[in-house]
Amino acid sequence: MAEELVFPHKLTLNERKNLTLSGVKELVHLDENQVVLHTPLGLLQVYGQELKLKNLSPDGGQVQLTGQIDALAYEEPGRLSSKRRRK
Repeated sequence: MAEELVFPHKLTLNERKNLTLSGVKELVHLDENQVVLHTPLGLLQVYGQELKLKNLSPDGGQVQLTGQIDALAYEEPGRLSSKRRRK
């Protein structure tokens, strides 16, 4: 069996306009108001306005987002948020 590569998860937020992340396993959802990313620390939900994917690189799980970033929230692995349970 092939081992899954795990890269260190790190994020840098610059003036709430540019978010750079590493260690992202998967881009789960993307629209102009929410981005959901699967990371080694759980699902990361990014909320904002006019969110755009500027860069997605499989090397190290690099992701770069631009737009107005209003909030970041992690969801523990294995737990479903209340929003997802209602669907």
